[in-house]
Amino acid sequence: MADLVDMNSLAMAEMTTLLTTLYMNYTTTEQERQKGASPGITSRFEVFYDEKFDRISVSLTIFKTGYDKKLTLKQEHACYVDFHKR
Repeated sequence: MADLVDMNSLAMAEMTTLLTTLYMNYTTTEQERQKGASPGITSRFEVFYDEKFDRISVSLTIFKTGYDKKLTLKQEHACYVDFHKR
C-alpha cells in the first residue's frame, strides 16, 4: 500500500510540474464546447480538474481491440482550450 501512496504523490508532482510549466509560457481561453465544464487532465492515477465546476468534459473514442478486432467505445477526459504564447 505504501508503494501506491508514493506513486500517487509522484503523479501529482508530475502533473503540477507540467501545468506550472505550461502556464509560465502560455495563457488559455476556453472553446465554446468547454463552457460550463472543467477540463479533465488524466495522470496515471488521478484526474485533475477545477472543482468550481459541476462536471468534467469528456470525449468518446472508438477503437479496435483483441484478436477479433472488436470495436470498443472508450470514454476519455477532454480539454477544449486554446493555448496562446505569452
